[in-house]
Amino acid sequence: MPENTPRSSFLSITIIVILLLAAAVLGFFYISAPSKSQLAEANRTIADLSGQLDQMQADLERMRSETETSKADLERLMAENSRRQSQIQSEAEQALATCREQLEQTETRLRDAQQRIAALEASAANATDDAADNAAVNATLQASQAELDACRQAADNATTALDQARSEIASLRAQLDAARAQSTASAGNATQEEDAAMQECSQEKTALQQNVGALQSEKDAMAGRIATLQQEKQDAADQLVACQEARTEAAQGRSELQSTLRDMKSEYQNLVDSLRKEIDEKSVVIEQIEDRLSINILGEILFSLGSRRLRPEGRQLLESIAQNLSPAPGDVVYVIGHTDTVPIGEQFREIFPSNWDLSAARAASVARFILAKSELAPERVAVMGMAENHPIADNDTAEGRAKNRRVEILIGPALYGGAQPAAG
Repeated sequence: MPENTPRSSFLSITIIVILLLAAAVLGFFYISAPSKSQLAEANRTIADLSGQLDQMQADLERMRSETETSKADLERLMAENSRRQSQIQSEAEQALATCREQLEQTETRLRDAQQRIAALEASAANATDDAADNAAVNATLQASQAELDACRQAADNATTALDQARSEIASLRAQLDAARAQSTASAGNATQEEDAAMQECSQEKTALQQNVGALQSEKDAMAGRIATLQQEKQDAADQLVACQEARTEAAQGRSELQSTLRDMKSEYQNLVDSLRKEIDEKSVVIEQIEDRLSINILGEILFSLGSRRLRPEGRQLLESIAQNLSPAPGDVVYVIGHTDTVPIGEQFREIFPSNWDLSAARAASVARFILAKSELAPERVAVMGMAENHPIADNDTAEGRAKNRRVEILIGPALYGGAQPAAG
């Protein structure tokens, strides 16, 4: 059964008890042949009962107000914790509906009791004026006495039910207080959880701000790195262009070098063919050193002892060389004089104070003869005297000294970065 059933029964029993008490009082006075004073007393009793009814109605109104308050509390608790309070709200709504129904029933019964009391009062008045009806009234009062006894028993039962209802109300109030306390605790826990969540969010926000700062620094560093890489890329592109240009120039230079080498090889071969006899006799040594062609001629073939004048066989040899010289464009013909370590004899010192003078004079004589016998421009011919400083053999032997006394014709690129020495 619903928990509100005892309360409804209590109200119903209470109303019945009141009606029975009213009827019992009236019956008692009728049995005792009530007089006007007795009727007045009965009226006062009825008035007291009416006051009690009013008090009970006020109690019912208060209970209704408390029920409304309980309902509001329950609804608020449901909003805070709907799952835990759903059952309590349902029971409260059911109890409220029952109370309203019982109140309506009580009001209906109260109106009926009032009507019956009015009828009894009318009957009592009629009994004062008309003694003939006393017998009927007495019979009615006897019946009312029996009914009063039954009402008293019902009143006792109603008192017990009232105590049970009060106990139930106390239990419901305790449940409501517990629910309120639980709701407060839940709200406190929710507040603590919210504070913890806010603190955690604040910490996460601080961490995120730090991460943002670190990422910004990293972004700036990356921007600087990108700028550096772009500059390096531009430099690399410039270097690539320079390398491509250098490669192109190198290719052109290689092509020119290959052409020069082919020409030099051809010139070398022509010189070898024209000087076969001298080469076989080791009077002339022809070598190709990288991009240069070297022709070493022994001094005994070209000059007499201590002289710078060319011998006839030396002229013939140089003429053959001059006719076969065809240096590449930009090449220079270096004529270099060399001596051994033997000092200049006293008979020649007036003309050649040192081996420097002798080596330079002999180189100049060879250069003038080649210019006379070839189509070389003078600016492409250079004369140098090395004396005994660049030997090719041991000066301690006569054979070695003979090899060191020589004139070298060196054909190739300028030795001074493109600057051409003055012609001798």
